Amino acid sequence: MPPNFKLQCHFILIFLLALRGESRYLELQETAEYDPFLLFSTNLKRDLAGEQPYSRPLRCLDMLSLPGQFTFTADRPQLHCAAFFIGEPEEFISIHYDLVSIDCAGGDFLKVFDGWILKGEKFPSSQDHPLPTTERYIDFCESGLSRRSIRSSQNVAMIFFRVHEPGNGFTLTIKTDPNLFPCNVISQTPNGKFTLVVPHQHRNCSFSIIYPVVIKISDLTLGHLHGVQLKKPPAGCGGIGDFVELLGGSGLDPSKMMPLADLCYPFHGAGTPGVGKTTLGKELASRSGLKYINVGDLAREGQLYNGYDEEYDCPILDEDRVVDELENQMREGGAIVDYHGCDFFPERWFHIVFVLRTDNSILYKRLETRGYGEKKLKDNIQCEIFQVLYEEAIASYKEEIVHQLTSNKPEELEDNINQILKWIEQWIKDHNT
Repeated sequence: MPPNFKLQCHFILIFLLALRGESRYLELQETAEYDPFLLFSTNLKRDLAGEQPYSRPLRCLDMLSLPGQFTFTADRPQLHCAAFFIGEPEEFISIHYDLVSIDCAGGDFLKVFDGWILKGEKFPSSQDHPLPTTERYIDFCESGLSRRSIRSSQNVAMIFFRVHEPGNGFTLTIKTDPNLFPCNVISQTPNGKFTLVVPHQHRNCSFSIIYPVVIKISDLTLGHLHGVQLKKPPAGCGGIGDFVELLGGSGLDPSKMMPLADLCYPFHGAGTPGVGKTTLGKELASRSGLKYINVGDLAREGQLYNGYDEEYDCPILDEDRVVDELENQMREGGAIVDYHGCDFFPERWFHIVFVLRTDNSILYKRLETRGYGEKKLKDNIQCEIFQVLYEEAIASYKEEIVHQLTSNKPEELEDNINQILKWIEQWIKDHNT
């Protein structure tokens, strides 16, 4: 197979050189109908640009993203009012009553809600917030100034209020406090990088973005199941413990959104999360203590190329230089080598070869999502249909050390990992006796 075509056969080939020694296993509007997208409009953008004054009047329906002092004075009966407050992801919202002049006996009210409510949906959801919904409301008409300051549990909070008599109203001071370990977050902007850490706690956390966005998860560390589980894991995750769900929807409550993807296994390093050779290779290295080597990354870092293929819009691997670069590492043993070609590696390097196979329909969607052109898509699918990599592997190594594994679903990833780990363990026993 020509080298330039072989580079495009994006299928999942994992080479494993068993550890020579002992193994290590690691555990790792003024109406009740609010529209969230209308709130994220020119007024909020102006606030985010830093143009909001420190002190200004509060509107019947308002959105505030900066600290300051805000006064609401009714010019007529205002019966359905709300103000939404949002801070940075790593901040709490503190609301302090400076002055309140409302007629509670006449039907006025002023309530703080720990979170947001829009169209009957709450953030954080009831599953994610540490308090029952009834305890998330603080009613001034019940508590008075005995609770003059109220702090939210996350970076969003809101107030509901009703004022019948013109001239009545209130003044609030909004402050933010640092939150070292934010759990539930609504992002103010559609861009940026954020790290969510839940240190030794049994709780559900959510990071929400009220914009159409592309999400890239670059690092994921998950715990294992110990004790009570607050939320049932998706079917694809089994009962392994912690997990991450990617959800989508037009509402605010994560518990009412549609699941888009499940992430059940830890991974490290940039890249789209999914079930594939890189995820498998890294997880194997993490659990076994073997060294993980990604040939593609190695070539990029050392510029181990001897030209550029214009047709496929990619560099051409200099196979001889790659072998020279890897020789010393392979001589030491204990390595997992990840690449989508195998005929140029010395046969003596490997004790076992695994070729991961993917259903064509699933593969097509994965490659299309990565922006592959028509020819590149076609050649990769043909490569899988005709088992190009498997045939290449059995032509390059003894057939008895070449094995095929299916890699379509998350549960198959875990099965494949366990199967390979058992092989490693048996190999070590056989060679240490």
